[in-house]
Amino acid sequence: MAKQKKLQRVLVACSGGVDSVVLLRMLASLQSSLSLQLVVGHVHHGLRETANRDARFVQELAEQLHLPAEIEYVHLQDISIQHRRGTEADARHLRYQALLRMAEKYQCDAIAVAHHADDQVETVLWRLLRGAYLSGLQGMQAESVVPQSHMRLLRPLLSFSKQAIEKTAQQNGWSWVEDESNQSLRFLRNRLRQRVLPELRAIEPNVSEIIGRFTAMVREENDWLNDWAKQLFNTYITYDETLSAYHLSTNQWIELPIPLQRRAIHLLLTCFPTEINWTARHVEDLRKLASSKDPSAGIDLPGGFLAWRIYSQLWVGPRPRFLNTKRQTVREVLLNEGEWADELGWIWRLTRHHISNLVSGNDWGWTVHLPPEIHSLSIEDCNRSWRVKTRGGSKKIQDLMTDSKLPKMLRAAWPVVKAGDWLWIPGLYSSSRIHSKDAEIARWTLQTIPPKHVQSLLQAEECRILWRRDKEE
Repeated sequence: MAKQKKLQRVLVACSGGVDSVVLLRMLASLQSSLSLQLVVGHVHHGLRETANRDARFVQELAEQLHLPAEIEYVHLQDISIQHRRGTEADARHLRYQALLRMAEKYQCDAIAVAHHADDQVETVLWRLLRGAYLSGLQGMQAESVVPQSHMRLLRPLLSFSKQAIEKTAQQNGWSWVEDESNQSLRFLRNRLRQRVLPELRAIEPNVSEIIGRFTAMVREENDWLNDWAKQLFNTYITYDETLSAYHLSTNQWIELPIPLQRRAIHLLLTCFPTEINWTARHVEDLRKLASSKDPSAGIDLPGGFLAWRIYSQLWVGPRPRFLNTKRQTVREVLLNEGEWADELGWIWRLTRHHISNLVSGNDWGWTVHLPPEIHSLSIEDCNRSWRVKTRGGSKKIQDLMTDSKLPKMLRAAWPVVKAGDWLWIPGLYSSSRIHSKDAEIARWTLQTIPPKHVQSLLQAEECRILWRRDKEE
């Protein structure tokens, strides 16, 4: 592990409460011996009538300690409706973002916050009740990073109890302000603090130390499991740049030990640049989807993410933009040489050749030789209720797509080329074939190239027949 840079300047987050006041005063007393510069940061949420009082208190305390102070005002309504996760979570997000801006402004190496041992107990219980994944039960660390950044986040008081912190403040005659919202039982954390923790301490007075040891053990085992999971991740999971999504082969995946499946899936989810709190339920839902017998199953995930099956492949990523997108019009095409792209990104190319001069190919794949009587054609979305002629009679296009293992999410906008009774469905079907007696006739050839996202989704083992037909027939 790379050696951390020596701290030179630290932003101390101070709300004005007893915990952050003790932290600030203790660090201020150590400035000289540690050759450390401090900056005081306060975030004004504007949620309480006493918020202005708190800001003034912090400003005056910073002046008393001869430290620079920065106060930033944030507003919950600045978070868009689709990204809101509740008052506590939203306020926490805005607070850390504000602290990060302050730290960068003053070129600080780290941010120090006043979380203590009792906060650790609350955090573990809160995450457990919210269905946290195992990594969530390792609690807070004495040193980590601010979410979505590389800024170091320090918790110097994490091994001290709330009682010890208050005792220190009282013995030194330090004043602080009280946040009256901490007494409200409307928030789960406050109910844990006011009702559950006192009962736990009545049963076991050393509950904070026990939880502290527990989180340390969970952290060690979590790190060990992560090392194994990373190896599995690198072996079995692939990233697709076109769809900004990850995919894996379920045939091999379901043979792996279930605990390692869960761990690697959790690693996959945390690869997305989002602040979503991925829980054990999300991980288990994905694990079950990977072993599902339904080859086209899918589940919605928070934040606009989606997990979907394409036969033996499991995909996880942002909801694809092409879903529920169709061609708005039927395109009528006169037979003239040229190339164009339709509104869904399919490339089409018309050329005129003698069949004998063509590279070996056929009408099943991505190139078709048009019958001589055709002078124009139309390109539109498939009507899956249409029937096409087969050797055994006829078949619905829907059944043809199913038999050919065309991914379900691509079927609604799959193109069909028509000219009278003649029909071509790229990769799937053509009404007519070229015979050897026609070899010297100059014919129009139509070729199509699917957009990259379609090519990506046809990579499942069962779907590759769509790509092989040009070579096999």
